[in-house]
Amino acid sequence: MKSAVSYMRMSTDRQEHSIESQERLIKEYAKQHNYYIQQFYIDEGISGRNAEKRPQFLQMIDDSNKGNFEYVIIYDSSRFARNLEQSLVYKSILKKNGVNIISITEPTLDEDTSLITDALFGAMNEMYSRKLSKNVKRGMEQKALRGEFCANRPFGYDYDKELKVLVPNPQESPIAKYVFSEILTGRTPYSIALEMREKNIRTKSGITLERRRIEYMIRNPVYKGYLRWTADDKVIIRKSKHEPLISEDDFEEIQRITNERATRLRRNAKPPEFCNHWLSGIIFCSECNCVYTFVKAREHEGKKARFRCSGQSRGQCSSGISFRVDALEKQVFSILEEILDNDDSFYTLNITQKESPKVDYSNDIRKLKQSLTRAKEAFLAGLDTLVEYGDNKRTLLAEIEKFENLQKENKAHKIDMNRFRVQLTNLLAILKSNQDALSKKEAFRAVVEKMIIEKTTKNITLYFFA
Repeated sequence: MKSAVSYMRMSTDRQEHSIESQERLIKEYAKQHNYYIQQFYIDEGISGRNAEKRPQFLQMIDDSNKGNFEYVIIYDSSRFARNLEQSLVYKSILKKNGVNIISITEPTLDEDTSLITDALFGAMNEMYSRKLSKNVKRGMEQKALRGEFCANRPFGYDYDKELKVLVPNPQESPIAKYVFSEILTGRTPYSIALEMREKNIRTKSGITLERRRIEYMIRNPVYKGYLRWTADDKVIIRKSKHEPLISEDDFEEIQRITNERATRLRRNAKPPEFCNHWLSGIIFCSECNCVYTFVKAREHEGKKARFRCSGQSRGQCSSGISFRVDALEKQVFSILEEILDNDDSFYTLNITQKESPKVDYSNDIRKLKQSLTRAKEAFLAGLDTLVEYGDNKRTLLAEIEKFENLQKENKAHKIDMNRFRVQLTNLLAILKSNQDALSKKEAFRAVVEKMIIEKTTKNITLYFFA
């Protein structure tokens, strides 16, 4: 008997090609043609587009070098691969190892003809796979446009297959509501994630609610009763029938809070909870532009807590001056008090306008103008009537005007100095209070962008947000 192995694969697109069905037909073929099948290599529920994601397939290719079998029996060429390039590459490897491929549903051809048919079948299978992928995406896009759910269930919800709608999960939805309520009070995703870890709160799949998952939750419109679908850089958001876990107003307030916090934090900056003091991460050296780091007190050496230039500690800064924490605090208090008491200094502050994240509508405007041009060309070519062209033109011009107006609104707001004075007054009161360091840091970062220390004069310059 001729030694052989069998490779079988099944994705979710053609259920008639189940593993059981393939195995039964391959065994019948082997018996009729005198093949002894040593081993079955099976990749179940895996697409044939990428061989790197098929472990059993790669194992079979590796084993072909051992000389233990001469044939690989498959159901058809699409089970082997649906990527033309990979199909030719791996068939070439098997051929070099003295292994032939036998498809039980496709004709056996001579060597010269098989080169052409391999390329033809590979191209056909790849075209089928690409077409299938497009059809699946198009189907899911249509579901999303109808407001139907077509993604993995979000934390806090289950999917009712009969009703085809999301329903609140009795165990998870109260936790999701708690997360939103805490964000509204000013807590950060990181601090909530720490609490989730301490309480061992996990998803159904056993995943911890870590910071990035919470950040994704508070950005996901599904919790305010909408569905979002993203594919090929296209984002579809539609109102849904499922029960929201947060009101639309509260959801938008959370977006405002999150966006505002993002403007205050440097890129890759540690969350405020990591910092040892409310001044941590916000003081910079005028000489080397490095941040000052907090150095804890060493009571046994008689040294108090202080801030030191991180550039100096790495040998990048020539000055070795450090500043005691209590002295810096007093200087900040003094600066804020002087600003509030002196109108001349108040109106000459270094203030950066807070800019809420803007949406660039230029691409939408460009596409609408292209559509307007095509509508005119269709009319001139006699494909559309004058009435149809007129309707299309009015609709497109109205859309263009809408997006152009939205683009004009993307301007920084004017600073309200009276409101800013109130903010500074409240900040000073919080900093002098007995509130915890995290609360003070949140309040400080809401108003102060950075502090620059001039080492030679020890002068401090505050740069503000408004």
